[in-house]
Amino acid sequence: MLTKRYIFKASAVGAAARVPNPAKPGCDEHIPALAASTLPVIGGHSEGKAERYCFERTHPEKTPILSVRHAYSFTHGAIENGVPKSVACAEAEGWSFMGKVHVERLVARLETQHRPNELHPRIKPRKNEIVGLDVEGYALRVKLDESRLAKLDSFDALQKSYGAAKIPLTSHGYITTTIVDSIEWVDKPHPRVKIEGYTLQWKGFGTIYIGELLVGHGYRRLTAIRVEMDEPLRERAARKLKTAANGTGGGGGSSAAGGDVGVNGGGGN
Repeated sequence: MLTKRYIFKASAVGAAARVPNPAKPGCDEHIPALAASTLPVIGGHSEGKAERYCFERTHPEKTPILSVRHAYSFTHGAIENGVPKSVACAEAEGWSFMGKVHVERLVARLETQHRPNELHPRIKPRKNEIVGLDVEGYALRVKLDESRLAKLDSFDALQKSYGAAKIPLTSHGYITTTIVDSIEWVDKPHPRVKIEGYTLQWKGFGTIYIGELLVGHGYRRLTAIRVEMDEPLRERAARKLKTAANGTGGGGGSSAAGGDVGVNGGGGN
């Protein structure tokens, strides 16, 4: 006979990226996730750390892909006074992608508690930071607002908040929202970058997502920064990173993330 228990679920990653694989056209090369941690099913504590990491290609010319000065993450889960609680946190300093997008410091953090009489957990963003964001040297100021999503700490509560308005759902049924309150240029704007909501639309490069939060039933995933390169630039990157051995470029897309955390409601048996 199975003993009733709570199943903890949480993960955190400091930084990660993928780029076209020059040796295998049509395939991606995944850079190992940095400072990764995941919570054991029984709860407890897990952490990961990375220092002074830089992934670059040297042929046909030196090309920085992903670099980070410091990255750290932890996940923690415990039952306190009969209530399961967990935390997922990831931070990075000196995060940079393709030598074009830089964040001096970022923190992504989610906290959850699952009361015995509730079907789904309450998941809240807390103590998040995005400081020193710039694109090609053009600085931006990011202001975060965790209060709204801290109050709307369940899928149903967030869904109801939209009222008659169209709910921004992904193809898999997640609500897409953000902890960003505003983004503005510190001084002169980048001539090819346009601020749209919580994204930066960069003509000829791609889209940069800031403070994106995916919300499902009993699930939330927060990413401090995510970059998706445009297809034309992906093709140029593939050609640029091609090897002399086969003379061909890679395929697939190029993307990167910094400060990526997720928590589930767990459950029991």
